[in-house]
Amino acid sequence: MRPKLTHSETVVIFSGNKMIMKDKKEDRAERSSFKLDQTKTPKTIDIGHSEDDKKDSRQGIYELDGDHFKICYNRDENGKRPTTFESKVGTGLMLGVLKRDKNAAPFPEEKEPNVAEFPTAIIGKWKFSSGETKFGIINDTEFTKDGRVLQLKSTTKEWEEYYKYRFDKAFLVLSPLDKPDVLQGERRIRIASISADELVATSPNGVLKRLK
Repeated sequence: MRPKLTHSETVVIFSGNKMIMKDKKEDRAERSSFKLDQTKTPKTIDIGHSEDDKKDSRQGIYELDGDHFKICYNRDENGKRPTTFESKVGTGLMLGVLKRDKNAAPFPEEKEPNVAEFPTAIIGKWKFSSGETKFGIINDTEFTKDGRVLQLKSTTKEWEEYYKYRFDKAFLVLSPLDKPDVLQGERRIRIASISADELVATSPNGVLKRLK
């Protein structure tokens, strides 16, 4: 299934096992993985938090009727898969209907980021601004020259090491320490850009602002 679908100002492309979602007003796109099972009733879809997500995923169901794609999924990867196409307050379920856009212009080619600058540009202190919790960094954070990730604990006001980090081309790879309040498992985060003031990730999506 490789439809290009629209919902209001959002365009979604399914290609292979990747899902690309782009706001028509924004230059950057968000990427995630997905997996379908057409043998189930209703048909099921699992949506990863990033394009490399192999474990954690949000469970959902879908229905493709001609040019209309209906989807309902649980925003919590620990939540149960919905059984009907409905979303009620407090359930954590997201319901959407997309329509195939046969005349949509293709996405412009995305420029490859200058990954050579990333290891130097990321050094310093940052503040989580927006994005998914799966981004893995939600507190004030410092990336050190020697590959450590420190976070400011709100309770003690002290900086503690939570991750080791490295770059694999455009991916920031976070390897967590054995701490109970840290997301476990290695995290691969696609970085779109790092400027003097802002770090933008697109898979999973997230934005950090540099602390002054």
